[in-house]
Amino acid sequence: MTTTLPAAVDAAESAPRTDADLRPDASRAGDAADAFTPKRRRVPALFGGELNARDLVLIGVFAAAAKLSAIVIALAGGGLNPLALILKNTVVATLLVVLLVKVAKPGTIMIYTAVTVMVGSLLSGSAMMLAPGAVIGAFFGEMFWRRPWLAVGVSELIAKFVALAVGWVFLRESPQLMKVVVPVVLLGATGTLFGLWLARSTVKELRHAGFLKRFA
Repeated sequence: MTTTLPAAVDAAESAPRTDADLRPDASRAGDAADAFTPKRRRVPALFGGELNARDLVLIGVFAAAAKLSAIVIALAGGGLNPLALILKNTVVATLLVVLLVKVAKPGTIMIYTAVTVMVGSLLSGSAMMLAPGAVIGAFFGEMFWRRPWLAVGVSELIAKFVALAVGWVFLRESPQLMKVVVPVVLLGATGTLFGLWLARSTVKELRHAGFLKRFA
C-alpha cells in the first residue's frame, strides 16, 4: 500500500520541529563556520590584554617623548654630566607617572618598557645591557599599577639596581670602572625620586587642564 502525496505532506507538516529547524539558514551557516573557526586566546593583562587601540597609541607617544627627551638632554649635557643624568631620569619618571594616571590599566608599564627597550636598542647597542633590568623592574612595577607613584618608583629603582648588578658581573675584574658606574646609577635613582615628587604637581596641573580625569 503506497502513501499518497497529500498524506506525506500532511505528515511532514505535523512532525515536531526542533530549534535548529526554526532558525534561518544564515544562522545555521554561522554555527557551522564557528565550529571550524579556531578560538582566539586572550592576551594576559600583564602584556596589555585589557588595552585598546587608544591606550596603545598613548603608550607609544609617551614612550617616544620620554626617549626623545632623554636623547636631547644627554646631547645638551655632554657626556656624564651629573645634572643631565638627574634631569633625564626626572623627565622619564614624570612622564611615566602621567601615563599611568591617564591609562590606568594593567600592562601599561610592560608595553611602555618594551617600546623604550626596542627603540633604545636600535639607537644604541649598549641599551641591551639595560634591557634585563628594565623588564624585571616593569614586571614588579605591574604589581602596583593601581598606584602610579609606587609603580613607577618600584619599576625604575629595581631596573637601575639590576643594571648595576649586571654591570658588576661584566666589570668585576675592573673595579676602577665600577667606581664610575655606581655614581651614575645613584644619580639616576636620585633623578627618579625627584621625578616622582615633580609628578604630583604635574598631574595636578594636567587635571586642571582637563587632560586627566579628576578621579584618576
